[in-house]
Amino acid sequence: NSNKKQLYLNLQTWLNELDNKIIRNNVTVQSHYKHGVETSHKSLAFGNYKFFHNGSLVMIKKERIENNFEIAENLKITIMFNIKSTINSLEKCLYNITDKNTLTVYPTRDVWYSIETPKRSFSTIFNSEKYKIINHLDKWKSSKDYYAKRELVYKTGILLYGIHGTGKSSIIKAMASYLGFNLHVINVSEYKEPTQLINRLTDITPNSLVVFEEIDCFVHNRETGEVDESSRVLAVLLNFLDGIYSIQDCVYVATTNHVDRLDEALIRDGRFDLKLEIKNIDKDNAIKMVESFGEDVDCLEGLEFPINPSKLQNIILKLSKSEVIK
Repeated sequence: NSNKKQLYLNLQTWLNELDNKIIRNNVTVQSHYKHGVETSHKSLAFGNYKFFHNGSLVMIKKERIENNFEIAENLKITIMFNIKSTINSLEKCLYNITDKNTLTVYPTRDVWYSIETPKRSFSTIFNSEKYKIINHLDKWKSSKDYYAKRELVYKTGILLYGIHGTGKSSIIKAMASYLGFNLHVINVSEYKEPTQLINRLTDITPNSLVVFEEIDCFVHNRETGEVDESSRVLAVLLNFLDGIYSIQDCVYVATTNHVDRLDEALIRDGRFDLKLEIKNIDKDNAIKMVESFGEDVDCLEGLEFPINPSKLQNIILKLSKSEVIK
């Protein structure tokens, strides 16, 4: 399935990162085209390989298997001697456990395409609501055994709503950075058929933060009783949030500027455990924001509070640019 496909790609990445001469000499570059976007990855050629890495004997067998008119790739890795450090590095790569300073973002419908972007710290977020989010994430992280003992899917959902420019996207980036998760961005308005959304959702692996943008596109009229494609897409999303498509070790975040338009079934308890309005920031937080940029708080004179953080950031950046020009 698609989860195995992503793990397989991560395994190929681990092999490439070993920086072993035998691997380097037997790697090919494979390109893929989807939705007009070209992506590529390095792949080990078919064959048998044997080498030492950090005191471990690593044996690799990669073969092509044909079965029932289907062609698949099979990659077998055997590790012997001093296996602890080698296994640890393999697990980190397989499940994207990393100490790197960048965040892996999957911004499109194509899971083959990802970008690396600098992580975002909650210290650079000036909305007071961030403390409720941090507290919620900390409680969720400490409750994994509780979920396991009750055979519950270990996941949580957060709904962020509010007017444009209040920092919902920045908060989401800070959440993914705080957890050390990959970030999948899914604009649900792009999915016109249920199978399109199913294919994208099944590409998501554990240790991911999944953000659903523009979920207010589902204005569901229950009175008519009509079942259209939009209703079927919504049903897929509901099953992902709290049903048969739910994935372990995931945080789901939905954003909207129009919470009043949302289908009640979409935002009920159990699907979103924390529902939070992200508001404009007060003067105290505005002062902290200005000081974080190294600017004089006098620039706040004449402004009305609370103020939209996006608007304030533009004011600060204009000041910074004018200083550079001088």
